[in-house]
Order: sequence, then C-alpha cells, then structure tokens
Amino acid sequence: MYKNYESGFNNQLMSLELAVGLAYLTNRKLVYYGSGEKNQSLKPIPGVYSDYISAKRKNVVSNHRIPNIFDLMDELPIELVDYLQFKEALETKKMTIHHSEVKLVNSVFVPDKIYVNPNSLSEFADGRQIFQDVNAEVLHIHQCNLGYYSRCFYSLNSSLYEIMEAVNPQKNYRDLAAEISKNLNKFNGIHIRLTDFRSFLPQRYHSDPEKILKTLRAIIPTEELFVICTDEPENKEFFSKIISEYKNHIFLDDIIVNDFSSQFKTLPFTDEVTLGLICNLVMSHSQIFAGTPGSSFTGMIHRNWLRNKIKENINPLTLDFKYITSGFEETKVAFKDGSFLETKPGLFSWNRIELPLHTETKSWYREWVESVILPHTTTIKQQKFQVNLPVNLFPIWETGKRIQQKITNLNKTTAKEIDAYDKNNENKLLLCYAHNLIDNKATDQISKLLSEDIDWKYIIQTAQQHRILPLLYHKLKNHDPGAIPESIFKELQDYFYNNTHRTLFLTQELLRLLDIFQQNNIIAIPFKGQTLAVTAYGNLSLRMFGDLDILVQKQDMLKVQELLTTDGYVLQRKNNHLTQANHKRYLNSQYVYDEWYWKTLDHNSKFGARVEIHWITNPQHTIFPLNSEDLLQNIESVSLGGVDVPSLSPETLLVVLCLNYTKDHWTQLKMICDIATLIDSHKNMNWEKVIAQANRVRRQRTLFLGLYLAHNLLDAPIPLEIWQTIQANSEIPSLAKQISQRLFANCGCDPSLVEKTLFNFRLRETLQDKLLYIIFSVAKIVEQQTNI
Repeated sequence: MYKNYESGFNNQLMSLELAVGLAYLTNRKLVYYGSGEKNQSLKPIPGVYSDYISAKRKNVVSNHRIPNIFDLMDELPIELVDYLQFKEALETKKMTIHHSEVKLVNSVFVPDKIYVNPNSLSEFADGRQIFQDVNAEVLHIHQCNLGYYSRCFYSLNSSLYEIMEAVNPQKNYRDLAAEISKNLNKFNGIHIRLTDFRSFLPQRYHSDPEKILKTLRAIIPTEELFVICTDEPENKEFFSKIISEYKNHIFLDDIIVNDFSSQFKTLPFTDEVTLGLICNLVMSHSQIFAGTPGSSFTGMIHRNWLRNKIKENINPLTLDFKYITSGFEETKVAFKDGSFLETKPGLFSWNRIELPLHTETKSWYREWVESVILPHTTTIKQQKFQVNLPVNLFPIWETGKRIQQKITNLNKTTAKEIDAYDKNNENKLLLCYAHNLIDNKATDQISKLLSEDIDWKYIIQTAQQHRILPLLYHKLKNHDPGAIPESIFKELQDYFYNNTHRTLFLTQELLRLLDIFQQNNIIAIPFKGQTLAVTAYGNLSLRMFGDLDILVQKQDMLKVQELLTTDGYVLQRKNNHLTQANHKRYLNSQYVYDEWYWKTLDHNSKFGARVEIHWITNPQHTIFPLNSEDLLQNIESVSLGGVDVPSLSPETLLVVLCLNYTKDHWTQLKMICDIATLIDSHKNMNWEKVIAQANRVRRQRTLFLGLYLAHNLLDAPIPLEIWQTIQANSEIPSLAKQISQRLFANCGCDPSLVEKTLFNFRLRETLQDKLLYIIFSVAKIVEQQTNI
C-alpha cells in the first residue's frame, strides 16, 4: 500500500518507480493511492503553467483536461490492485498492516535473503536509514516517497533494471517523441529550468547565461544542430547570448507546436504536462546533452540518454552526465566541462563525487549512473543473456537439507597455530586485511600493528605477489586511510582503478565470447574470474584475475577452437592444435585439461585476453577432477553488468576451488582469501552437498585442507561438526603448516618437483590412490615424449 508523491510529472514518476521496485523486491501486489477526496484517488498532475498558456501555443496546448500519473503510463510490470477493491478486501478479511514511518527520500531498502557486504552497504547508504520488509500482510509506505531508485535499492541487478525499464509512458507518447527525434536527426541539446528555480537554493547559481555559455563552449560544437528545451522559451532576454553564439538552434516547444501540432492534438491529453513529457523523451536522443542540476526533468533525460547510448554499443565508461553549470558557488564543488568530477574513492558514484548537500537531498537532486550501470561493471548489451542450461534460479537458502550451523568460535589457543601468523608485523597485517570482515578483535590487532614501524613497500610488494592489492586498498580506504603514507596510498589507489578498468574490459570480452558460444549452441560456464568475484566478494573490482576460465563439454572442443581462431585468438601451445585425427586421444589424456588462447585487444597498450578453455577442472593424474557433465548439474546464474550468465553453485565452486588451488599448491594468499570469502558470504552453504561432492571424487582431504587454511589463517566460519572431523585427520595440520611456512618465505614461487610429488602423494587418502598416483606420474614422462 503506497501513497503517491504529489508534485510534477517527473517527481511522480520517480515515486511510482520506487513503488514498483518495492512491490517487485518484496513480492507484493501494489495498492497505489492519492489524496483525492473521493476514495483516495490520484489528483491531476500540477504543472508550472497550469493557469497560463502563451498565445503562441493556445491552438495546440489545452489545460482543460489534465491527466494523473496513471493516465500517461503503460501497464505496470507488477500486479496493481485498485484502492476500492483493497478496501473491500480489508472489510471482508482481517489482515495485518504495518504502517511504516520510513521516508524513502532518506532510506535504503535491503531485500531479504541476499548477502550484504557491510562495507558496501555502508557506502551505498551514505548515512541514510536502512529498512527491510516486515512480517505483515500489508506494508504501508506513506511518508515522503520521493527519490531515484538508483539510490534507494541495495540490490541493483539485471532483473530489477528490466522491471524499472518497463515503467514507461504509453506507446502513443513514445511514438510521437521517436518521430520528432527522427525528424531532427543528429542534434545536441540542453535543458534549462528557470521559473521557480530562480529563487530556489542552491540552483540560483546556474541562472547566468555567461556561466552556461562557458560550459557549452567546452562540450557542444556551435555549428551543429542545437535543441533548447526550457520552461521559458519566450524569455528572449535570457537566451539572447546563447542563441547568438549557437545560431543553428531550435526551441523544442516550437518544433512540436509548429511542425507536429496535428500529431500532438490526436493524443489522449494535450496539456502542458503532456507537452513536457514529449519534450523529455525527445531530448534523451541528443548526441550530447547537458541539463539543469537539481531538476528531475533533467534527471529523467539523463537516465534515458544513457540507456540509449548503451543500446548504440557505446562503452559506458566513456559516458558521463553533463550539466549546464554546477548549480553551486565555484569554490564548493569540483566541476569541469559540464561534469562533476570524482575526487574521492568509493564504490558508488555518490561516494566519489563531493556535493555540498545532505545525503537525503542527493536522492532526488540528480540521477546517478547506477540507474543503468551496475557499480564497477559494464556490458555490451542491455539484454538478458539467454542460457541454454538447466539453470537453478532458486537461491541456495531454499534448497537442500542443512547441517545445523554451529559455527566455530574457537579460541586460537586451542587450535594449532599456523607459522605464518607468527611471522613479522607486515605479514600479520596483511593477514588482518585479508579477512573478509574486520571485527573488533581484528581492529584492535591492526591498531597495535600500525603503532609499530611498518615497511609499506614490503607490504605493497607482497600484496602484489599474493594478488590481493585491490582487497588491501579497499580495506585500508575503509578502515585506516590515515595509517598509510599518502604517496603509498595514491599508488594503491591508482593501481586499484587501473585494475578495475582492466577488469571491465575482460568482463566485456567474456560476455562477448559467451554470446558467440551461445549462438553456436555450445554450453559454456565461466568459473573463477568474474563470476567468483561477484559470487564471493560481491564486487568485480576486489579480486585480481588475468585469464578468462571457461568450462565446455569435451565434444565441443573442436568447434570452440574453430570459433576462437576465427575470432582472432591464437593457440598458445601450438603443438596442441586439435584435429579430427588427434582430438580424442588428446582430450582423454591424463595430463591435459585445458587449452590457452590469446588475443590482443588493444594494440597500443598490448593489452589482451588469455582464454583458458577447460573440459575438466584439473589434470587427472594429480587430482581426480570434476568434468563438465558433473558440473552441469550444479549451475546457477549470476549477473555481470546486467547480463545473467551461468555460474557454478557456491557448494560446487568451493570444491572446485579447493581442487584447483591444491593443484597449484596454495602459493598465493589470494587462493585462501577466495575460500574464506566464499564461505563467509554464503551463510547458508549446504555443507552436506559440499562433502558429498568431494567424496564422490575421493578428495575429502583436499577439501579439508582448503577449509583448514581458510579457518586458521582468515577465521572462515566452518560448522563445528566439520571442523572436528578436519582436526581428527592428522595429515591436514601437517600439510597446512607446510603451505603456510612457504606462503611468505617464498611468495610467488612454485615448490620443487620433489615437494610437489610428496605433497600430492600425502593428499591421497587410500593406498590404491597412492599407487595410482605413482603409476600416472611415471607414465607422464613417457607420454610427454610422444607428440600428442
């Protein structure tokens, strides 16, 4: 049950979007009502010129019939219940009602049953109130229901974006706007809000034509078609300087009234509000657009303009919302060439842009790029990726019997310590920052360590070798920004943003390849890399990765090789080129499990992508692998930049990572971070399923080794029953100690062949497996001498 926000059309549209989003995220029906005297009906939309129409427009625009918000909107993408029907239902059925005092303008909604990263949520909320659904049949939201959905919902994903994009004006209004835009062809545009904004702080600073011209000269060529949208088109004095410089200009109202009057008069409503709606839709097709800060009319143009640009396959990283001026005194904001500059680090654009506004005001003052683009992500298509897989879309907390979650809270004095924890202060500090969550205990330890003389260059170098630099920067920024020398912090910050930029390029390339494979009926599952970053860390930018790991079925390898090489990828191990004659023998070898392909994406910087195509997860002679057929039974979907892609379930991913990292001998702290963060971010992990999958490939000891490292080094929460089983296996602590002693002593270096062989031998749980390992290791020497 939702009270509308009675204001102009765009403010009402913002409010309606919030209502639709809440109904969708809480799985409720929407009862939308107003303050009309008759049955809480919706009032007509007020306009700036409700009582006045200029003589020039009188024959076209009429305010005799003014619509309410629903009169102009298409059918909503959620179920709507009429207020009268709802009242009748209340009289016949007793329902529990929660009358919330939440003001959406100053609130953040967090859906139930999603993983919440406290640091991320804190940055998103930016000091606003956080609220969730309630255990009542009716949730009544009736306070100040205003704000852009981009800042309200802490759950931005492709599904929610699709719902929001489906909240549209009716087709006849959209069609007329499209016809006008097509007639204009390519044009640049501005929206200048005057009228009530002249005395409305802080926007009064924008109403200076000279300041506006300064911005326009920097961003819009004077010779190109220039369309002006304003609420005072007759104000020749104000616009004289602008139009004298931009001679190829048109006022949008004049185009509609003079050239499209017949089409406009056929619309169901022909009032000033409807004229504004058509203008708004037209302006979103500008090549370059600059609007008025603080105007929701501009905010809606910005959002639709960004959607249109993405549909043109323009990289969102190159796009920005432009404004005619900053709207503030020059000394108060960082503003250049129409853009508010990002002066601070942060996950969300409102963290990175400093505006001298209360956090509540930021929710309606301007639209944010998060209305269209996921934080730190980009995409080449704004459409759902159709996955031809048995994708399980149900969240893991709804499936499977759970082992009772008696999470260990063991005192470190009762558990055998790992030697890395007793190394120097720098290594201890790295381990503290590698924790997913920094609790009070970790905070105290960090404070104590920071009081010592810290070698920050060593920390940066070691974090780089262990591939956790983005995580280190993120933790330092959020917890101890003043602890690190400014020059070192700037170096870390630059690295973080460069890594994020590279991550976005690789993500774009991954989505493109998945699309190619899908078009050729090839089932392809990305694992590790981007999907692990989203599944475990909740943020693409927090995990370093260099390769695109993709799992395919063995029978598709020949076709995959053909598609990649046709696309410009080069096989890195040239002797391994697959043919009809050799592919079966090669793919069934005990010693190979993937193929590497390289393609240069940017010839100037030599930046490129290495694609690792797997048909099993590991070489069979070292570890019993999971093949693609096994993994197809355990697929879910995750969203990358608004595109749903297949991913391994958290339970399967945990087993695969332990197998994979054991193959690599746990040489990097990032590997242990991945395990700990994946566990910590999935509180409802189905541990029975995890254990069963490890047992099926006879690799329980391998799984337990990963869990032991994650718990002892990074305090990953392990169910008590499992922890007790791990401790009962005498090999696990011994193997873990061997790993941890090497972790910082030889970081980045592989163990010797002898160490690897003994390590793999000890991982075998039965005499039969130990003998098979010896046989396969000897046979490998023979097979490597044949050119398969």
